[in-house]
Amino acid sequence: MLTKPEQEYFESISGKNIDSVLVNPFLGKCHVDMVQFVNEFMEETGIDSSYHEVITKGAFLAQDHHAFASPRDDGLRLDPGERMAMNREANDKWNQPFTLYALIACCSLGAAVQGWDEIAANGAQIFYKFAIGIENRPGLEGLVSAAPYLCCAVLGCWSG
Repeated sequence: MLTKPEQEYFESISGKNIDSVLVNPFLGKCHVDMVQFVNEFMEETGIDSSYHEVITKGAFLAQDHHAFASPRDDGLRLDPGERMAMNREANDKWNQPFTLYALIACCSLGAAVQGWDEIAANGAQIFYKFAIGIENRPGLEGLVSAAPYLCCAVLGCWSG
């Protein structure tokens, strides 16, 4: 069941390009609605009020990345560090920490190894169901085939 604000939101976007709304849910919202949205978000999540200005700036930037290109009427301003970060993000998208690239490489290698394991297990299914005597028991055959993934799920979810 949708809440009243969710229902109003979906009614307000009917007839609009749904793809643009999914890409930018703040599209077409007025300043008052944006401020109200931020205030409700802060209240619902219990985020410390010292972050209110930062979250408000982020919401307006999410709505329009040119939101701070010229002076604003509401008094919000990007400080020089924020402006520098915005310019760096816009002009040098590959300027990321080395740790991020190392993480991407490790995840890619892990996915490749998992794929090789899956291929080997799928090929082995032709033979091992006869070797362990489960060829006429599809439920047990499926459980044996899914065992590596079930173990990963159990270990991954409850080990930390």
